This record gives sequence, structure tokens and C-alpha cells, in this order.
Amino acid sequence: MLYFSQPPISMPAVPVPVGAAMQPHIVGHSMLQPHIIGQAMMQPHIGSHAALQPHIIGKTALQPHIIGGSVNEFEAAQQGAVSNFGWPWFGVDPSWAFNGMAALQAQALEKVRSKILRSQDARAAASGPARGSGRNAKAASKGVSGLVATDDLWRWHAAFRVKAVVAEITGRLQVHGTTVDWLGLPGKSGTLRCDRLLTVDAPGPRFDYREQIDKVLRAAIERQDRLPEILIQADSIALFFDAVTGIDRAQAPRFAELLEVAWEVTTLVVMALKNSIGELRPFQRNDAVQPLIPTPGHGSLPSGHATMSVVASELLAALRYEKDAERCNQLDRLVRRIAFNRVVAGVHFPMDSMAGYELGRQLAGALIAAARAGALPLAITTSFRSDTELREADNRPKALTLQPKLRIAALPNWSLLWRAAQYELQLLRV
Repeated sequence: MLYFSQPPISMPAVPVPVGAAMQPHIVGHSMLQPHIIGQAMMQPHIGSHAALQPHIIGKTALQPHIIGGSVNEFEAAQQGAVSNFGWPWFGVDPSWAFNGMAALQAQALEKVRSKILRSQDARAAASGPARGSGRNAKAASKGVSGLVATDDLWRWHAAFRVKAVVAEITGRLQVHGTTVDWLGLPGKSGTLRCDRLLTVDAPGPRFDYREQIDKVLRAAIERQDRLPEILIQADSIALFFDAVTGIDRAQAPRFAELLEVAWEVTTLVVMALKNSIGELRPFQRNDAVQPLIPTPGHGSLPSGHATMSVVASELLAALRYEKDAERCNQLDRLVRRIAFNRVVAGVHFPMDSMAGYELGRQLAGALIAAARAGALPLAITTSFRSDTELREADNRPKALTLQPKLRIAALPNWSLLWRAAQYELQLLRV
């Protein structure tokens, strides 16, 4: 027999197609078990779109994406139509839902209010009493908590409360030329009472500046040692009062507001006097003076740093340290050092510091009187010689001479802030 050699019949290899129905390849697509990058009706990939479970960036009619819209709304937008689709959060168009934190916050607050407010929760009618209204006169002696319950001043934001008190005080102060006056309330005759606080007898055209310039040049030898203080104090002096007293203004916010009020009022008075006097800076008088820091673009006399420092020192003494002579002396030494640092930096004459020191004491005396319904200090005249200076090593001068006949009424808001600050300092025990 003849036998023919025939190879065994074998089935051709059938490649598994991409997208098989039962068990797709790892890169395929399937109705039941799609690949991790595939699409399916039941379990879409994380980057796909589906009718029941859309991707986080997809769009659907039942569960719209946080930045997407519904199918109908999306199509309407494509056609330029205006959609009124009712979102669960009250008609807010999600196309701008997260367009910035302000928009997100507005939507969040609106949604929360809608969920927690009820018609019976409405506030009282405008003609009725507001919540927490009424005044408790007996609470006034119970510290800050009592003060809060008795005056509307504490309802305002701190920044606006400061401005209100500044306006109250500046309405009583007047700078006319080189004089500073305190204006009282109209008397029975209807006339406004005006009491002099200070007169600056400014240096005349024949004033000899040679000794003042020499003092500035000699003070420059201290620059290396005082440089850190000079740089920090150019922008702020509050930190140094905190260090000497141990007062943390974050724990005494009313005291911090009181200082801010006093310094804003002081700045206005100082700037008005600077403008009237028009004193040049040391480097403008002599080219040998080279300022260590940028020179402020206003007049030299009086020194603002000296004025503000002594105002802070005297107010602190009256608020907390009237019976602590040593602490008062420490504060006065700090004032003198801050003032002399400005001379060392080459931006002030020594006489500028003296003028600021005397002005600050007078202003502080008036502010204390306005807080306590006390007497104003006796008016003084500040005059200058070639050797006029504020000595850093001197002792704190005696208390101001008060005029009993010049007793003034307390300013309501300022006196209220004063009592609150005083109470805070008592609690801190510093």
C-alpha cells in the first residue's frame, strides 16, 4: 500500500481581538469587564463618561460634575440659549461655582442657610427690639464684660472703633501755626472754650545750627552699636514697650487699640506742627551729615518718634504704673533712647527730640484728663538754643503741673476705651 505522509491537521491561531466580549485583552474594551483604560456601560473607566456613574470630570443628567452641567443645559449653552435648570443649590450656575474662594464661600453659606432656617426663625420686625438690646447700668462696674453690655462702641470692628475714637479726640485738638489748643464744649454763653497746651517758639532765621550739627556728627560714633534698634524703630516702637513692660498686646486688645488711637492723634498733631515750622533735616543743613537710614519726607521739628514714645510712656504710667516709680523710670529711659537713636541715625537734630518730648508730655496730659474728666496741664512754651538737647542719661522729670480751673469733661468713647484697657492690664498683672 502506498501511504502518503500527511501532516496532522492543526487549527490556525486566532488572535484575540481587541475589545472581546467575554474576556478582553488587557488593552481591550468589554461590556462586562472593561480594561482599566477602556469604556463600558456598567463600569466606566475613571476617565470615561457614562449615564449612571459619570467620571469626576464628566457631565450627566442625574449626577452633574462639580464643574460641569447637565446634558440639556450643556446643549442649550452650546446653542446660546439661557438655561433655567434648577440645581439643588438654588439656581446657582455651576460654571462659576468654584471660580475663586469668594464664590465658593457665598454658595456654601447660601446652601447652609437654606437648610437650617425656618419661617418661624425669622428675626423680630424692624420696629421691635433687637436681640440683646437694653442697658444694664449696674454692669458698668464689672470690668470689660460689663462695659460690653452697656455701650454700642464694642459692637464695631476694632479698626472702625479706633477711627471713631480718633475722630472724637481730634475734634478737641487744634493746631494753629505753632500752637496746640484743647477745645472745650460750648458754655452757657454758647462760645467754644479754648485752652492752650503748648507753643513752639521755632528757631528763627538767625539760629546758629553749628552746635546742633556737631552733636549729630558726634552721635554717629554710636551707629554700629545701635544699628539693630535704629532699623526696627524706623518702622515700629511698640515692640520695645512690650519688651520693657512684659505686656502682650495680643492678650490686651483694648490696650492695643488705645495705643493706636493715641498714636494716630499724636501723628496728626506732629505733622501739622512740622508743616507750620518747616524745619530742614540735618543733612539739608550740612553735607557732612550722612543719614544711616532713608530720611522721612517731612519736616524735622518736632521729632515724631520722641513724641509718640513719650505719649506711650505717660499713658502706660497713668494706666498701670502710677505707684511704680522704677517702672516709670524704665519707660522714660526707653523714650530717651529711642529719641537719641534718631539723632544717631542722622535724621534728627537733638533739639527735635526735646521738642517732641515736651509736646508728647503735654498731649499725654490732655488725653489722661479727657479719660478721667481731670484737669489739663499748664501750658508751656518750647524754645531753642544752639545747645538744646534731650539728654539720654537724665532722670524722668516731675509730673506735669495741672490747672484745677481747666478741668474738662471726659470724652465718652475715649474714657470707655481707657477703662477697658486699664482692666485688661490689671488682669495681666504686669
